[in-house]
Amino acid sequence: MSEPTQQSNEPSPEAAELATLGQAHREVLTKRQKDKACIAELESTVVALQGKLAESADAIHELAIDGRLRSMAESMSTVPDLFLEQFGKHFKLEMVKGSLTLLNATDGKPVINKDGKAVPFQRDTLTKFLTDGDDARAKTSRSNRF
Repeated sequence: MSEPTQQSNEPSPEAAELATLGQAHREVLTKRQKDKACIAELESTVVALQGKLAESADAIHELAIDGRLRSMAESMSTVPDLFLEQFGKHFKLEMVKGSLTLLNATDGKPVINKDGKAVPFQRDTLTKFLTDGDDARAKTSRSNRF
């Protein structure tokens, strides 16, 4: 007769390895879920910060450009809203290298006067530039001024 074989309560090396791999897999899945939650939170933060950045840029634009343009329009014209409307059809005003620069609305390049120089955003030079000449823009500017 053969002797009964004793079975050990210890798992086989393969079973132990399988259990270790199963545990590592569960840990990786848990970490993955935490990472996904962290990424979603970061994406939400980025969207919120982009919104705040856009608001800040709008506020800066309002203070640095729109406010000064409105002030200039009020000092140059008896009808500042009409002046701004006509001005906006031909020109843009932007901050370039720390100074207000008059740009063409069509191509975004600096506005050049008859002397080949950029027109500064100053009341007297801007008035002269806008009203000199016989083109439609100059005629409109002269009529909106007074």
